[in-house]
Amino acid sequence: MSRRTVNTDAELNQALSEIEGYFDTPPEPGSKEARTFDRLAKAIADFEDKAYPASASK
Repeated sequence: MSRRTVNTDAELNQALSEIEGYFDTPPEPGSKEARTFDRLAKAIADFEDKAYPASASK
């Protein structure tokens, strides 16, 4: 299983485009598509956490 990474805003936009279809048609748990969805979601979250950190205080 290869690890998907997102390192730029352009890659983020591509990953968001790829994952969008899974919201209309959710993959079967345990399927190849489900693993792809999980990798995309993790890569998106990792990039957003790094590039756009949430402020700890208001």
